[in-house]
Amino acid sequence: VSIFYTIKEEKFIMKLKKIASLMLAGVMAISMLTACGDNGTNDEGKGEGETVVAGYSTTFADKLGKAVTDLDYVSFKDNAADAAALQKSLNYISEQSLSVLSMIRTVDSLEDKTQADVEAMVADFVDAAKFSDDDIKNGDLSMAWYASNMINNTTVKDGMIYVINGAVGADEAVKLVANELKEDMKNLPEHNTNANTVQKYDYSYVVSVSVATKALDSTYTGASNSATFVAVTVTRTAVQG
Repeated sequence: VSIFYTIKEEKFIMKLKKIASLMLAGVMAISMLTACGDNGTNDEGKGEGETVVAGYSTTFADKLGKAVTDLDYVSFKDNAADAAALQKSLNYISEQSLSVLSMIRTVDSLEDKTQADVEAMVADFVDAAKFSDDDIKNGDLSMAWYASNMINNTTVKDGMIYVINGAVGADEAVKLVANELKEDMKNLPEHNTNANTVQKYDYSYVVSVSVATKALDSTYTGASNSATFVAVTVTRTAVQG
């Protein structure tokens, strides 16, 4: 009888060991799966697996530097409506004008371009992007408007479009435009300072940058097969000081 129970106990112990081994293997497998999941979604700074993509407005701000980005009344934010307006406006550009614009090796403004189709493109962008002030519309995207119009309290939007050879690339084109506008951005007034003004206003600005590229028809040849357009808009709001 003693031998019978001893054998039975040994079988029972072996069964327990087997169960324990299976449980341990299961725990290890779950741990490995959990570790893999953490590597894919919980890296520090990624916001639970979200990929944060910097927009063109951020690229623009970074290139301007702290002299502008440290101004607490100036902010930078992409504007989907501006981007759509710029893309739509490209429908006005003819292949002939595009072939000329695509040859430009240094960033250039469309402000002084007299081709009828380029002027139509600018006008379409101004309307679609909702430049609300007639003086701005008549000024052909001249950002200098802000320096001489500091006495009203309305929300206004201004801006301009630049073009450069498409081979430069979108990010580099944005940086070149930032170099062109650095002084303008540094000089955006925080307050209206006209001595004849009774009411004081504090101003804040939102700067938005959009990029669109248009390719030339294959029958055209030149320095580049495309042109990159960079639109910069500035929306100013005012509060009573």
